[in-house]
Amino acid sequence: MAFKLIFAALAAVSLAASSGAYQLPRSDQLQPLNPPIDNLIPLSAYIDGLLTNAERMKRGMGPARPSKFSDGSVTRREPSSTPTSPSNPEPTDVPTTTPGSGVIRIHDPSSSSTTLYWVSKDLNNFGEYGRTDDISKALTVTLGSDSGRFSIRTPSPACGCVSDLPFLGGIMGYATSGGDLKSSSADYAYLGATVETANGSPAVSGDNSFTRATGISKSIESSIWSISSDNSLTATWINADGAMVDAHILYYAADNVLSLTADPVSFVNNFGASPAVVSSWLSDSTLAVKATAAI
Repeated sequence: MAFKLIFAALAAVSLAASSGAYQLPRSDQLQPLNPPIDNLIPLSAYIDGLLTNAERMKRGMGPARPSKFSDGSVTRREPSSTPTSPSNPEPTDVPTTTPGSGVIRIHDPSSSSTTLYWVSKDLNNFGEYGRTDDISKALTVTLGSDSGRFSIRTPSPACGCVSDLPFLGGIMGYATSGGDLKSSSADYAYLGATVETANGSPAVSGDNSFTRATGISKSIESSIWSISSDNSLTATWINADGAMVDAHILYYAADNVLSLTADPVSFVNNFGASPAVVSSWLSDSTLAVKATAAI
């Protein structure tokens, strides 16, 4: 009797496999959102003088700017043997304040958590922006003045190593070919540090933090943001044919990265659990009012 039961079970599995009904567990089929980490270059290496011009040119960058003394002579900048601190360091309890500046709150409507999250000023090892629950580590941003889509300027990345990439833009993903985001597709873009791209332009080749960290060339868009009357931020991606696509913002916890996609369901099926989040801009003046009310 036992032998008959075992035989019947094996036959059922065989039949299911041959009919296509049997599948491996979903976790065994997930794709990596980021490339292998063997050859990552720390973004701090891109500070002028720390990365050779040959290495910069490999990544599509121009040569490092020379340092100048007051007499006009030029010298090569050498990395300091010990870290130095500014005489008046930024306070660690509040974001840097500049005219019209603020931070971006990230909220997951599907979660019951009361923890507040913000776009982090710390880029991860792949050169991508994620989230933080520490307001002092939130990315300070200023919004563009265009009444439609605009770029978001990021004057205060924590590492200070991407000061020449001063925009919060979309960078096409490692597992995505081309520069489009389409429905019924898991194609995606990371949020990272970029140069500015023209309003209405599809993805173009441009310097960005992901390419610097990985050496993998990817196209970018920065002029993707719009803001509503309640200060909610939304992203619109421009495809090569000029089509405007609603780009949903998802949070991928495994690498602490915020990503854009036109199809959240396909994205989750390919890369794993990644809740859709709502982003909203809070100005420094709004934060000050909230802080005063809390005292």
